[in-house]
Amino acid sequence: MTLLILTQDLLNSGIPQVQNIIDQLPDHPTKKYLQRDVTKIDTLVVHHMASEAPLINQAKYHVNGRGWPRIGYHFVLHKDAIFQTNYLDTESYHTSGQNRTGVGVAILGDLTKRSITKRERKVS
Repeated sequence: MTLLILTQDLLNSGIPQVQNIIDQLPDHPTKKYLQRDVTKIDTLVVHHMASEAPLINQAKYHVNGRGWPRIGYHFVLHKDAIFQTNYLDTESYHTSGQNRTGVGVAILGDLTKRSITKRERKVS
């Protein structure tokens, strides 16, 4: 299981430390994501959730509404925080055709109703 660790240079530049909340989010009772080789990752896919609802609501929707094993994203950005929501070696569902080689990053919020913040833009 692979977590993202930021270098001291990145932390010194103002990027906040990644908060691991993987175990705090809901899991499907029977379904599990596949694991993947992290050396094959070559794509970063940035989403916006199109919702101002709390992150837990999005996680519940992915599990209960879509029937996925867990939330689809690897990271969620919200204001001044970065949350790791899946391990990097998890082949999660976030972008059809990019799940095996992509890292899914989502910005919590509806970017049709607000602008991306400077901090969110910097870390994405």
